[in-house]
Amino acid sequence: MAYTAKRAKECGLSDAIKGWEVEVYTMDGDSTPAERDYNVKWTNPDGTSIELCRIMTRNGWPFLDHQFSMAED
Repeated sequence: MAYTAKRAKECGLSDAIKGWEVEVYTMDGDSTPAERDYNVKWTNPDGTSIELCRIMTRNGWPFLDHQFSMAED
């Protein structure tokens, strides 16, 4: 979570997502943890979400992400 907090701060989003519900998930559940991409999704009470997508890990530590995404439910 420290990696995603740092990335959100770098992008100017940390104040916007403060207090939002946070979910960490992967679509690569059948792969080993070292081969998975992870996503972190922040959702506000109205259902709007901001997501940091495809976070790659090296030796168990995140080092690269591919994009931020926004959506409305």
